[in-house]
Amino acid sequence: EEKENTNLSASIYPNPANDVLNITSNGVFNAYIVYDLLGKKLIESNQNIISVESLSQGVYLLEAKQGNEKVLQMFVKN
Repeated sequence: EEKENTNLSASIYPNPANDVLNITSNGVFNAYIVYDLLGKKLIESNQNIISVESLSQGVYLLEAKQGNEKVLQMFVKN
């Protein structure tokens, strides 16, 4: 069962983003997933720099996963 971990944290910048999203964290995440607000998976990466050029303008959710733990962050695409 996945659970949100309050000990792990991830910061994303720039926010709003134009073409690239950078993720810094206090843990080692092995997956980064971008969802729209309806929960549709749009981008999946194992890199902490994600190209978001292909996304339309709007608000998105980034999920950073480490094993069965995850951290969620919202960001805006310009």
